[in-house]
Amino acid sequence: MNIVGNSKTVDLDALRLELEDKYGGVTAQQIIDHLARFHRPAKVPDYMDVKAMSELQERFRAQAVLAVWRLRDWRKRHGGREPEQNLVLMEGAFLQRQCQDAIRLYREAHQAYYAMYRAAMAALTNRAADAHHQEQAA
Repeated sequence: MNIVGNSKTVDLDALRLELEDKYGGVTAQQIIDHLARFHRPAKVPDYMDVKAMSELQERFRAQAVLAVWRLRDWRKRHGGREPEQNLVLMEGAFLQRQCQDAIRLYREAHQAYYAMYRAAMAALTNRAADAHHQEQAA
């Protein structure tokens, strides 16, 4: 398989496929659009971009916590004894994978949120410093 493009494009494509599987095409495209706007070097995230990413991060955090609770509950119910059926083992593997995916998605959203937040705050700080220097010069 030949992939042409930079690593950010490939990463966003992989994330889009994962999000489409989990949330459907429309929601996945909205998320990717928000992330793609941030990955443009000339674009400084504004308040609404950071706010949208914050809400997205919180939604993914809640889903990750729920996945961890489900996995812990399953392990409690089936931890001390040998599972009787192959289906029970498959359920555990499914819950384990779901938990890993939810945590990975939350971590990516968390990192993107704080990167956007830092960029927005740096832009605000630079604007404030420029305004202060202009006041002193005048």
